[in-house]
Amino acid sequence: QYMLQRTQDSDENVALEACEFWLTLAEQPICKDVLTAHLVQLIPILVHGMRYSEIDIILLKGDVEEDEAVPDSEQDIKPRFHKSRTVTLAHEEQRGGDGDGDGDDEDDDDALSDWNLRKCSAAALDVLANVFREELLPHLLPLLKELLFHLEWVVKESGILVLGAIAEGCMQGMVPYLPELIPHLIRCLADRKALVRSIACWTLSRYAHWVVAQPPELYLKPLMTELLQRILDSNKRVQEAACSAFATLEEEACTELVPYLSFILDTLVFAFGKYQHKNLLILYDAIGTLADSVGHHLNQPRPPQMYNQHPEQYEAPDKDFMIVALDLLSGLAEGLGGHVEQLVARSNIMTLLFQCMQVRGGPPEPPDPAGPLPEPPNPAGGPSHAHVCPHPFMPILGTNLNPEFISVCNNATWAIGEICMQMGGSPKSSISPPNPPSVSPPSPAITIGRLGFVCPQEVAPMLQQFIRPW
Repeated sequence: QYMLQRTQDSDENVALEACEFWLTLAEQPICKDVLTAHLVQLIPILVHGMRYSEIDIILLKGDVEEDEAVPDSEQDIKPRFHKSRTVTLAHEEQRGGDGDGDGDDEDDDDALSDWNLRKCSAAALDVLANVFREELLPHLLPLLKELLFHLEWVVKESGILVLGAIAEGCMQGMVPYLPELIPHLIRCLADRKALVRSIACWTLSRYAHWVVAQPPELYLKPLMTELLQRILDSNKRVQEAACSAFATLEEEACTELVPYLSFILDTLVFAFGKYQHKNLLILYDAIGTLADSVGHHLNQPRPPQMYNQHPEQYEAPDKDFMIVALDLLSGLAEGLGGHVEQLVARSNIMTLLFQCMQVRGGPPEPPDPAGPLPEPPNPAGGPSHAHVCPHPFMPILGTNLNPEFISVCNNATWAIGEICMQMGGSPKSSISPPNPPSVSPPSPAITIGRLGFVCPQEVAPMLQQFIRPW
């Protein structure tokens, strides 16, 4: 009786110490015998303790709905390593996590300072649910009905937390109510309050196992659609909760997600452009879990550059991503030198390069196009593969000899000369020297020299056209 009173103490430190009594008692073998008669008093006290206090809301900046543009402080960024969600969640539940954190760093000093009455109450209810199972529900269901549909967001939020806290222990008893509750929780993912949206993410993740066992059109598809929208939320706390929940859903659903992979990947890639540092780490975790869950299905390339054939059906390719990828390949080719040959031979990179060269509009101009670009490394490790590649690179390179776009023109000019030198006399049948552009930076001059060196018989008759400016 004393502990029941003190758990309601006006001093939160006293209430927290008293609440930990129930958490400890729940772990003792005698718990069920001694506590059964007191559940009728205890359960409403624990449920009430699960509401955010005014101080909690201030500390969590609960009145700030949009903060995605606010940079993270350096202290917010801790090392993380991708690991199985099963291990992570088991660890989180031991500490009584309620979705406010990602569950990975529970033992450090920062996390311990976040331990409060709300989290302790939720943890106590969680372990009691595992002790009493369905016997807890007669005390909880009347309260839940009132909380989950309450007009005041703080009360509704606590009801969603209660529902998540009892998920493991009371799952069997909750099954008859889930067809009504899961759609309600999915609607809560779009609530106007960020703290409601974030706790809805966590609670739904606790019922992911049941969701995945139902026909996908009923719950999995609407849940996944709404969770992906929350991954792109304008609130960082919601982004974090949604990413973490989606990782749990990935692990439960596994290959059930394969039909939606394109949609999922588009969302996760878009999130990279929105997230600050801390949430980027959780986003990487979600991608790692996706790879664990769907395996080789993630390695199915989409038909590249379909936009050119069907612009009304496909979005234009994101050139920024293509340019960065090509940059990386260029660096690999330069670093590996001849060793890149075997990698090129086992891939479709030459086909992809050919398609990239045809993307409409070409790459963006660099800020200062006044001078020639430095000679880039040999693309894809050397044209020893270019001459066996079925795609005619030369005509495309020729169409890019447009002096209005100096950097593109220089790159095309340089590439022509480089391919000629690598192929020796073999390109005679396919090369006719292009008309030199009106500007004559070093690249065209060098390339014309190379053409003359490799194909003297074809170039000699044209000397009169270019020898003086050359």
